[in-house]
Amino acid sequence: RTETEGQKLEYEQLLDIRVHLEKEIETYCRLIDGDRNSCSKSKGFESGSPGNSSKDLSRTTLVKTVVEEIDQRGKVLSSRVQSIEEKTSKMTNGKSEQRVPF
Repeated sequence: RTETEGQKLEYEQLLDIRVHLEKEIETYCRLIDGDRNSCSKSKGFESGSPGNSSKDLSRTTLVKTVVEEIDQRGKVLSSRVQSIEEKTSKMTNGKSEQRVPF
């Protein structure tokens, strides 16, 4: 019984940590994307039947770089955001991988 209570306590602690991290990620997404909501939560694994056919999988990654000029007192003098999109194509048979910057 004591072991079960310990597991329950550990589970609740991990759940609290997960909720905290999800809120923190949501906050960062809002700071980066503003109100556009382009930052989405992970939807887990997609189900599908494994087979021998190769499929073309592609992913687009948006990299945002924030550059701030700050004076000696910590005051922000200027700020700019640079966005770069990268499209990655990959064949599931593992023979072809291609990175194409936009």
